[in-house]
Amino acid sequence: MNNDKLDGKSANDICGMFVDEYLDEGSASGYCVIQTRINDEIDLSDCEDMFTELKKKGIVKNDDFMDNVWSCFYDLYEINIKFDFNIDVPQEVILSLKKYMLVKLYLKKNEVTTVQIAFHHIKDMLEKTSVFDIDTVPDFRKYVSNNQTVLYLSNCKEFLQFCTLKEACEFYPKIRNFTIGNNPKSREIPSYDSILKYDCLIRYFIDTGNIDLRVKYCPILIWWMISTIIPLRPSEFVLLKRNCIYKKKEKFYIHIERIKSRSDKKNYDVPIMTEFQIPEALFEFIGDFIDYANEIDNSPYLVSDDFYKGYLKKVTKRNKEKITLQKFNNLFKMFEKEVVEDIYHYEIVALGTVEKDNQIEKIRLGDTRHLAFMNMLMQGLNPLYIQRIGGHYTLEEQLSYCNHLDTFTSAKTYMLSKMLNNKNEVYYRNYSDNIDWGLKQTEKELLGAKFYQLPKVKDGAGRCTSTNFPMDCRCEECLFCEHFIPEKNVAQDYIAELKQSNLQNIEIKKEVLKKLLKEQIKDEKEIGTVSMNLAALINQEMILNAYTLNLEKGGDKPCEQMEDQLYIQMNSC
Repeated sequence: MNNDKLDGKSANDICGMFVDEYLDEGSASGYCVIQTRINDEIDLSDCEDMFTELKKKGIVKNDDFMDNVWSCFYDLYEINIKFDFNIDVPQEVILSLKKYMLVKLYLKKNEVTTVQIAFHHIKDMLEKTSVFDIDTVPDFRKYVSNNQTVLYLSNCKEFLQFCTLKEACEFYPKIRNFTIGNNPKSREIPSYDSILKYDCLIRYFIDTGNIDLRVKYCPILIWWMISTIIPLRPSEFVLLKRNCIYKKKEKFYIHIERIKSRSDKKNYDVPIMTEFQIPEALFEFIGDFIDYANEIDNSPYLVSDDFYKGYLKKVTKRNKEKITLQKFNNLFKMFEKEVVEDIYHYEIVALGTVEKDNQIEKIRLGDTRHLAFMNMLMQGLNPLYIQRIGGHYTLEEQLSYCNHLDTFTSAKTYMLSKMLNNKNEVYYRNYSDNIDWGLKQTEKELLGAKFYQLPKVKDGAGRCTSTNFPMDCRCEECLFCEHFIPEKNVAQDYIAELKQSNLQNIEIKKEVLKKLLKEQIKDEKEIGTVSMNLAALINQEMILNAYTLNLEKGGDKPCEQMEDQLYIQMNSC
């Protein structure tokens, strides 16, 4: 392999990978970005200095940057991760790869696991391209498009920009415009039916479960209640301190240390939120657990290793103060077996394989974070605010959640239809929306004969409860108004027309939002406006779908489908 640098090009002409430093000026919008291009022409002496600093911080265990095997420690999992550079490629490529790994660990402040993923991606690229052989470009394009992820392609492109070897510089322009198919894969999450069953199960278990089991699985219950309203990472949960909750001016708060704010330098473009207001009931629930935990040990962490050890049949490797992420995941698996399966008699199955009422899809610890984002997005919260809550580096990271909008919309439809048809008390209590159609049905029944004295609207599709009709009409369509109560049936043609128009508007708003999020200079006000409009349209779509389902089930007649199996079991307890 020719190891010459690209002929006629200086370091300034070589693109390089970008390293950003954000200088906080004290507000969400007050920040300065210093963007630096860096490549593998870093001096070896500088590399050794950075490597030494990583060793002092306990991130690497090696003494020498030039070692062919790096041993790194990831404290959240308490595991050692190795980077084996004994690869069958020219030494100059290995050196460039080492420098790239070092920059990601030291300058970009990436977690060890993130760097490990990039390392495997680049090794795979080197193999598939025979170390930047131009003749492999067509096959590599096909391989990437059909078999790989956006992250894979991003890591490969970044390394090619970083590497100044002639072959890499010539190879990069050939793949610069590569994409991942037409529909890039996003994280698959369980169906809403399964999520709903899980949520109801957990809330019911909190209220009525065996006291010893509730104590044993209290960390799981706390994690669920927090992470479904705050996009909390599982790794952030295990880092919660025992003094994480507090009361201020009759309001209740929780302090969460965000993983992406643990570095010495800020790698995010707006301040990441660490303080969140929580319901009083959640505050008291966590407080009760803290009182119990304080009787076990004096660990500074909410969930200690001593707490965990008490429920293990055999002793595992000990952590001095906190439960590890791996152990927390083990506790969740124990909860699934002992509570979900043994007590509530659900069979846990793979995603998309539910065939029976007593089956429930497997849930991973990170799934609730996605659901929290979906809920916030559909509430019309400004993406910049969501970014602060979620601890994202950039707004672009939220784009992946847009891929779940369709699925989540269908999921919410299921909830609304249950309320519309069955008026299930638990569904109503836990999942009411701003426009509460379950309540509307109850209101209609309470009105009795007076309902038919109300003014008709939309050619008899329903009645208006406003005391100032039609002067205070605020909605273009009665179907979406809080004062509207449907009649026995709503014209199917009317709903179909609204649905077609609404779907078109949703797609338009989604594309506009994605475009705004991708722009270099972002208009916070416009993003917030589009986001709120999209949320309103999605909420309307849920209502329309619920009405459609109601018509298919027979108008105002009770839905004949079997009551949720979970509630059958609950009522028979």
